[in-house]
Amino acid sequence: MPRAHRTSVADVSTVLKAIVRRDAQQAAGSNTVLSRAEQAKASPAVQAAAEALRAAGGKNARVTIDAIEQEVSSAAARLIGTVNTAGTSWLSKTEAAAAAQKDPKVGGPVLQAYELASGGGLDVDAVATARVWDGSDPELKFKTFATVEEAERYQDPDGFQVSWLVPTGSTLLSKTFVSGRNDLWAQKFEIDRITGAVAILAEH
Repeated sequence: MPRAHRTSVADVSTVLKAIVRRDAQQAAGSNTVLSRAEQAKASPAVQAAAEALRAAGGKNARVTIDAIEQEVSSAAARLIGTVNTAGTSWLSKTEAAAAAQKDPKVGGPVLQAYELASGGGLDVDAVATARVWDGSDPELKFKTFATVEEAERYQDPDGFQVSWLVPTGSTLLSKTFVSGRNDLWAQKFEIDRITGAVAILAEH
């Protein structure tokens, strides 16, 4: 999705659904149904959607992650419609910001989704690089490689130690890397595209 002054509502919606599904799944844990106790720990958008579903479904309503995703998506579409002046198929940053200001619970995730969909979000490659190499050691070189195998085989022609980085996977909300020092040690980690949070996935 290229960086642009505006991006499509469809792209924003796709990223928004991923954000909401992840938030709801984290709150629900290992299943796909959100209890009231789990709802209380969820993000504001998920809480609002779950409450709307319970109100519509009655006392014993079963609130699923799928239903929450659809509820937030529908609420976001209605909200975008109230701020959209660039044409119904497109959303500008100004409009996304207006949505966040008008209804922070739903509009906040809409603005996050816009930033990612438009290419204006966090530079996770820069975050990953800064995590493994700060340039302070004159005896250490930094290189990126296409594969872990290539990185582990590499021998610097000048005899320097090499700190290396390999991007290994990418989703709408995160990017995965493997970093290492020569062929002696490696670590796999994931960076959240929204918060920049790092999760260590494996070490060897």
